[in-house]
Amino acid sequence: MGGVIKNILVKEGELVQEGQILLELDTTAAKARLEALVEVRKRTLVDLLLSKSQLGVDIDNTNLSKNQKLKLSALKDEFNSRISASINSVQQAEAQLKSVTKQLEAKQKALVIREGILSDITPLAQAGAMARSQYLKELQEVELIRGEVQSLIANIERGKAGVEEARNKLDNTKSLSLIDFSTKVEETEKQVAQLTNQISETKLTLTYQALKAPKEGIVFDLQASTPGYVVNNERPILKIVPTDNLVARVFIPNKDIGFLKIKQKVKVRVDAFPYNEFGELDGEIKSIGSDVLEPDQQFNFYRFPITVNLLSKSLTYKGTSLPLVSGMSVNANIILRQRPVIAIFTQRILPFWDNLEKL
Repeated sequence: MGGVIKNILVKEGELVQEGQILLELDTTAAKARLEALVEVRKRTLVDLLLSKSQLGVDIDNTNLSKNQKLKLSALKDEFNSRISASINSVQQAEAQLKSVTKQLEAKQKALVIREGILSDITPLAQAGAMARSQYLKELQEVELIRGEVQSLIANIERGKAGVEEARNKLDNTKSLSLIDFSTKVEETEKQVAQLTNQISETKLTLTYQALKAPKEGIVFDLQASTPGYVVNNERPILKIVPTDNLVARVFIPNKDIGFLKIKQKVKVRVDAFPYNEFGELDGEIKSIGSDVLEPDQQFNFYRFPITVNLLSKSLTYKGTSLPLVSGMSVNANIILRQRPVIAIFTQRILPFWDNLEKL
């Protein structure tokens, strides 16, 4: 939940009831943000429809505005223009190839005729019945036509390559256009999904116009002192210490589990409040775990979990109540068994608490 605090209705240390309003949020910015997000999402959805239309997807354009219809028409025209240009290139290359092919056919026919004439006059030229110059002229004409035929054959090969290139360009234009449109559709769909999530989050923020107490408890660690404080999801704005009993979860070594019983008295020290300054809390065993836990990185011994009911929810220091908060670490001291008098006497120089098992 995020937003700006409009009213602060509770104070630090105040007892509040379940459902009581603690804070009121100013929703002006959230409403404006929601309107902006809805409008952006609407435009993005139109862009998505336009992109899909380029992929050949039939879309309903009855709800499109005049400008949007013009944009759709312009996109189609631009796509068709690129395809038409590529098609024209293919057609031109094919026309040139066809023209050269016809020229080659004509030259090949002419060559056959000229070679026939040359074949007929060659014996006459060899017999001296024909002027040599006339024979050489005919031979030269045949060689000239042969050269033209070879040139046209080369042109045809280049023409075929040109047609192939133009066709490949047409295919690439279509493929690249489809890839571009597909990529744009994917990106736009992601934008729509993100906007939808943001709209949902903003709507959720608007539902939290008032922050209410989840249960009866004491207001603790109130961060805001005046209206205008910005609330975010990273740091709690306040905490509620429940008025019902707190429970500590502690561990006891495997060797001592046989000496425990329900409602056995426990002394609990809170790590956050040094014992020699703040004292300790009274408690009693609520439950004893039935399954042993194996050693791990934090506890290098076999142990049983137990829960301890704390008989107080706060420590008192110089007249000030210091409420406990869930998650605080503690140490519990339990008198496991009575020692013989002689044992107490022989250990009299040891601090009293060293006669207890510390958990």
